[in-house]
Amino acid sequence: MKSNDDDIKIFHPAKKDSGGADLAELALLMDKYRGNGNMEKAAELGKALSELTPENFCPDEAQKQRAASAQSIDGFFVTDIAP
Repeated sequence: MKSNDDDIKIFHPAKKDSGGADLAELALLMDKYRGNGNMEKAAELGKALSELTPENFCPDEAQKQRAASAQSIDGFFVTDIAP
């Protein structure tokens, strides 16, 4: 007896994408701009990259890491990552 499986859908878990691959592509693009003499575009891209923070990628995790890195020294709080 043959069964009809047309209504069954198989979902595969999405691969966890690392943000590092995207950043590497942007760095390569910046090098390309510098290499072909387009310093204005390279500077704009470099400025945009320099303004990235962990919150741009994963706000909840960044907040947890900031809280965990706060250390009390003589009544003052020092963080490893500047807010």
